[in-house]
Amino acid sequence: MKFPPYKSTFSLTGAINTKKVIRYPLGFSDNTSFEKTQNKVCTEFVDAIFDEYLLHGAKIEMGKVNLKKDLSIDVKHNFPFFKMHFEIEGSSSYSPRNEKSLPVIIPNGYHQLFFFPKVDGVLSFPANITRNTLEITLSLSFVHKVFKDNWEELERLGDAIRNNQPFVFGEKSHKINSEMLLVIQQIANCKIDNHYRTHYLECKIIELLILQLQDFKDRSKDIHIIRHHDKIVEAKSFIEENISGQLTISSIAKKIGMNTQDLKKEFKINFGQTIFKFITARRMELAEGMLKSSSKSVYEIAEIVGYKYSQHFTKAFKKYFGVNPSTYRKET
Repeated sequence: MKFPPYKSTFSLTGAINTKKVIRYPLGFSDNTSFEKTQNKVCTEFVDAIFDEYLLHGAKIEMGKVNLKKDLSIDVKHNFPFFKMHFEIEGSSSYSPRNEKSLPVIIPNGYHQLFFFPKVDGVLSFPANITRNTLEITLSLSFVHKVFKDNWEELERLGDAIRNNQPFVFGEKSHKINSEMLLVIQQIANCKIDNHYRTHYLECKIIELLILQLQDFKDRSKDIHIIRHHDKIVEAKSFIEENISGQLTISSIAKKIGMNTQDLKKEFKINFGQTIFKFITARRMELAEGMLKSSSKSVYEIAEIVGYKYSQHFTKAFKKYFGVNPSTYRKET
């Protein structure tokens, strides 16, 4: 049997029997019209619904994903990977296995544009955030069709494609602007008949790509540089390892060697929520598990998850789940 040349492989990091292989024809579709499929995933830790559009030379994926636990996915693509990525809500990061490749960090409300000759690494997504994303993967034939040999229009990205080298627009994360959001909405709400839809979507992809290139070119915009990604990850680990303690912004900042303002700002950019909300979510998850599976009293659970006074824990639990801990235990 002859398989299509494009191959994508996904599996949950550290888990067995979760491998999924997806194959596409050269350029994602060998039809002149578009193909649309809708995918739904519902498990104990993820609820997702997203649409996939396959055009000749382009793949569009958009939808919403609600994660109940942090998720890491091993991913491989055996084809040149030119991607336009928009994290409308939520955040994601990619860590390559090959030290010669490049990481990609796309915070909440930001976009990125990158090229990899091949992909082999780990995708990571934080829990308790509903991700609303648009991801457009282009074949190099599509890029050639748009820009011909005018690689200078793609600036450094064009040089990387010509030299078959990985490229990401630095560590600078650019906010999705109103013009981009309008085009994203037009793609999502497209009602044009099948006969013309392919041409319409191709035009919108090109328009969105040009908006991205223009945004990256304009260095005078207010661009937030993620300077302390490793320290922010360290802060997250410190919180999770010391969730029973009296955690404060100042104590976390002191532990990782950052000032409190940078810590608060960059934590939210990286993980899509404030440190306070992250700590509360982790404490509530831990408390929920103990209410379901242990006979510990509410007072004991409050102490274990870092609350000095049980009444403060009860108030926080009710705000988070809608009922107090005792009622929750009875109902479950």
